[in-house]
Amino acid sequence: MYIMKHLLIVLSSFIFTNTSAQYGMLNGTGYAPNVTVVDLNGVTHDVYEYLDSGYVVVLELVSASCATCAAYVSGTENSYNLYGPSGNNSARFIGLETNSNTTNTMVSNFASTYGITFPIANNIVPANINYQLYYTPSYYVIYPDTSYTTICPLYCVTTSTSSSIENDLNNAISSWVISGCTDSTATNYYPSATVDDGSCTYSTTCSASPITNLGVTDIIHNRATLTFDDMNTPTCIVDQLRIKYREVGTSTWSQKTLGAPIGNNGAGICNGTSRTDKLVLGLSANTTYEWRMKTWYCLGVATAWVNGPNFTTLAYCPNVGSLAVTTPTNTKATFTWDDSNGAYSFVRLQAKVDTQGSSLFNIGGVGVLYGTYTKDKNGLVPGTTYRAKSRTWCDPNG
Repeated sequence: MYIMKHLLIVLSSFIFTNTSAQYGMLNGTGYAPNVTVVDLNGVTHDVYEYLDSGYVVVLELVSASCATCAAYVSGTENSYNLYGPSGNNSARFIGLETNSNTTNTMVSNFASTYGITFPIANNIVPANINYQLYYTPSYYVIYPDTSYTTICPLYCVTTSTSSSIENDLNNAISSWVISGCTDSTATNYYPSATVDDGSCTYSTTCSASPITNLGVTDIIHNRATLTFDDMNTPTCIVDQLRIKYREVGTSTWSQKTLGAPIGNNGAGICNGTSRTDKLVLGLSANTTYEWRMKTWYCLGVATAWVNGPNFTTLAYCPNVGSLAVTTPTNTKATFTWDDSNGAYSFVRLQAKVDTQGSSLFNIGGVGVLYGTYTKDKNGLVPGTTYRAKSRTWCDPNG
């Protein structure tokens, strides 16, 4: 791995001297002092906080009335787009308007006119923030260790032009780079690295760990969802998962297989699966089940069976009691019932003409909520015989 420098840019339009023990000079000596400013949108920016987070900070000392500043905008903006939050996110740019006569509106209009999107703070006096200024635009490039370099048309470490500023900024920012392996799963992971240099190495041994964290959710009378961990790692890819389940006390297993295994071709290549749940249908109501899982990995190794927790399906929802129908008119039927069989969530009523092949129709829409025990059906045909039935749900979602 190797370490290069990040940079911070500051622009300015006048000269000042500073007797403080720490100040920023155009010749790039010493250490950059901290700067805390509030931009036009009310956001506070603290240079040292950015540096402590590993960012390069680019401060541009600029004047909204400066023609040269306007000429430099496109290069600065291009560099911001490349290295700022919308780019590779290695730098932070802050514009510092150094003309005390400008209003916030004037600075906003300047930014809008020339397409500046990085934050700008207004009415910043360079002497008050301990930075030297000769011409605007001037840039101070500050690194996470508070060392810095400068870029400006005259008297800076690097002199620039409106055509060269983008390249100058890019070179300065990209000079602060910590290269190494950025993949935390690699054997040579380097947590301080900011750029992956392609050096990551991985273990070639698959430990074939048995599946973990088996659980059961969404249990109703005829189905349940079995849950488990994703056991894939960079060196152990899951080829297939197998689930076996049966009623407690019986000897015959039913099974489900997740994944489409194609075996091992010698290189460990297979389809793989990262599933972490399986919905099992067709279960019996009010019945306790046991289940277990086994994992096959792409390198041709398999684990032992792992038992999941037993679970019991819900009993069938109790149907309504005493279902009856009366016909107060020759086109209307009134259905009544009670909850003598037990509580439920809602009931659906259906009827059809009592002839072969006739279609069912709903009575009361998609359901009548528990607590209501009567429903009318209008629009029936006089002199016609109908059949009706009811079904309850104990889950309000149906």
